[in-house]
Amino acid sequence: MSPTLHDADQLGALISPRPPSSFNQAAPALVAVIDGTGPAWARGLLLPSYALSTEPPANPSLTHRFMPLSRDAVSPVLPSLFMPGFPKCATTSLYECLLATFAPARLGCGERAAGWSATACKRRFLLAPLETRARGQFEERKETFFFGGSAATYFQPDLMALHGPNPRTGQLAHEPPLWAWEAMQREKWPRGLTHKSQPLRLASLAAICENNTHGPQVCLAPSRSDECHRLHKRASARGRQREKQAVPASALAPLCSTTGVASRTAVQATPDGLIPGVGPRSCTHPGCMRIAQLLPKSWNGKCKWDSSVNGDRATADLYCLSSMVPWVGEDELNATVIDFTPNYMCDPAALSRILATAKDPAALRFVVVMRDPVMRAFSEWSMFTNWGWDPSKTFTSSLLIELRRLRKCNTTLYQNAQLLRSLPTPELATYLRKCFRSGQAMMYVETSMYAVCVEHALRHFRREQFLFLRYEDLMRMDRTSVVALVARFAGLDADVQLLRNASAHGKCSFGAVAATGRKPSSYSSGSIDSAEQLAAAAPHLERLFDPYNTLLAEIVHPAFRWHASDHTKTPLDAAQKAQFLLSEAREKAKSAKCKAARITGRLALERQSKAAHIANGSRSFYSAFYRPPARQQAGRVHKLEPPGKRRTDRHRE
Repeated sequence: MSPTLHDADQLGALISPRPPSSFNQAAPALVAVIDGTGPAWARGLLLPSYALSTEPPANPSLTHRFMPLSRDAVSPVLPSLFMPGFPKCATTSLYECLLATFAPARLGCGERAAGWSATACKRRFLLAPLETRARGQFEERKETFFFGGSAATYFQPDLMALHGPNPRTGQLAHEPPLWAWEAMQREKWPRGLTHKSQPLRLASLAAICENNTHGPQVCLAPSRSDECHRLHKRASARGRQREKQAVPASALAPLCSTTGVASRTAVQATPDGLIPGVGPRSCTHPGCMRIAQLLPKSWNGKCKWDSSVNGDRATADLYCLSSMVPWVGEDELNATVIDFTPNYMCDPAALSRILATAKDPAALRFVVVMRDPVMRAFSEWSMFTNWGWDPSKTFTSSLLIELRRLRKCNTTLYQNAQLLRSLPTPELATYLRKCFRSGQAMMYVETSMYAVCVEHALRHFRREQFLFLRYEDLMRMDRTSVVALVARFAGLDADVQLLRNASAHGKCSFGAVAATGRKPSSYSSGSIDSAEQLAAAAPHLERLFDPYNTLLAEIVHPAFRWHASDHTKTPLDAAQKAQFLLSEAREKAKSAKCKAARITGRLALERQSKAAHIANGSRSFYSAFYRPPARQQAGRVHKLEPPGKRRTDRHRE
């Protein structure tokens, strides 16, 4: 639907008149550093001049372990490289490029985890936390949302849900520290986890998750006994199965997962404490989720029973990893763990939590990409409209709702960017939490007011800990320059010749190779009138973002401004519109067919589970746990949500 003049006029009335737009700055030139000019590390690279002053960590070889008891005692390695902002700025493309380039095998350390130890592999590589779904296949976890940036609260001071269980336990104790990461690399598409090896993998996950005999890491340190008691008090309040009595820290029982069969709905449905077809509930590690085939109330998110774990696999329950990082001794690993959650930057609690839990806060590094604010807001709105999350028919109508809410939230700070710098940090944090909703999704305008979020972040960490990049510059750089710049900044292996070869995998879509590589996900051209929608709102948004861009240039670098051409699109002609409508119709038909197949598969699985339960004489139990299939009942339509389509704050950039 095309924007109306009435909406555009109303949008203009919400924004104060200002001098001519500052969106008139040409893009900064990229500097080709040749021998004899510029810093030695940048020779042969094509970089924006503002990036030449970045500095690596003082101690790049530091392993960011959480609460280690000694140098030799194993403890989890927490993320020390963050990509906290911003959504729709090619952050996903950069993240995937870095993971593929800095994989140990690509850096010459071989394909086996036995060769990835600090003694065998002298090059510092990059790892992401792992997760699994019901099939048991390891996957790199993107967007953990652990420290914040989401409406849901995942953070707990014990960090157990982030670092997960120790992957070297029981029969797996003698495996290399990164055996799971080796398995993940082997099982990547198209091979995947084979039918033959799946039962063994599910058994390994069960052993890891059930071996939850120790308390949180903070309970192992005598100096943190008070914090340990507070953790268990909170756990007692959350879980009925926890005893509410004070005991010495050394005797405290381990914390247990509150998801899957231990979730509130599943516990309420099984008051006798017995899991149907399995037996009593056990204390599962908080980084895991245990689900049961005959208890659909335990299925959740990515961990759902489906046909791939049914049939000839004789198991009544299984475990999914929510998150797992390596557990190593001090000198056992030469790797950096990355956390990609581009909503952290505007969540004041996220930055505070990262600071409070860091072994050495000065060693942390943050890569922040910022795009033309008008285009970023439009791209995010286009994505959520395409997904059906935002019911607004036009970009201007959605902006009207958002700007009215923002003005009502705090009339003093509305469009008063310069006042932000004089606010005490607690007041600035309150403004972000209340008016920016802690960086959640669908905050189109607020997330594009970069200066507010950056100002708060710089009150927690030093300027040199941030690598700020303009999206427009990132997309003009060649892939070798991109990965070499990040490598030096983050303390990864920075051999330029090695990185030139290691990054030739097609996942670094920057510069001239973007045409041959995999392009970033784009939604800004997802409707037939995208150009008209953008053009109607752009002049008003330019006036809105002007003062925030001015502040950003002051606190980051004068180059962080944009030109009107950065948010201009060419309208489609008649022939292009006809082709667009034809492609859209084909895509909708394909999507409807896939959706019907998913629903049919889920209904068949529920009928199968129902039959098994009735055969066991548990007809009354079935009625308490299974939703009726989609049909008309008592004049109401019960809609069955297709599996895998759960509305969360997670989204691709």
